[in-house]
Amino acid sequence: MTDRLFPEAAPGSQRGRTRAVALAVAATAMAGGALAAYGVRSAAGPHAPNCPPARTRATDWLPDDPDGCWEQRGGGASSFRTTWGGRYYYHWEPPPTSKYYGQGGVGG
Repeated sequence: MTDRLFPEAAPGSQRGRTRAVALAVAATAMAGGALAAYGVRSAAGPHAPNCPPARTRATDWLPDDPDGCWEQRGGGASSFRTTWGGRYYYHWEPPPTSKYYGQGGVGG
């Protein structure tokens, strides 16, 4: 009985060219899958969520939301809303402080 999980290959049972081709095919498949997944993620990027209209009272404290969201405002227009220091701030597009920066303006 052998102590190894996989026994040694018999000498001459696998030719060098066959092994090289098998390794090249495996490497190509792995690299292609990795590049495809990376390309899809980098091209799409994260999309800012939509959020409900702001309705607060003067006594409400709002948590900071530097990444923000798109808010539908009156007349069908949308604005990008962030929250800092308990106040809402509205922008035409995601500001540089948001992870959605560079996504585009007015409704994404």
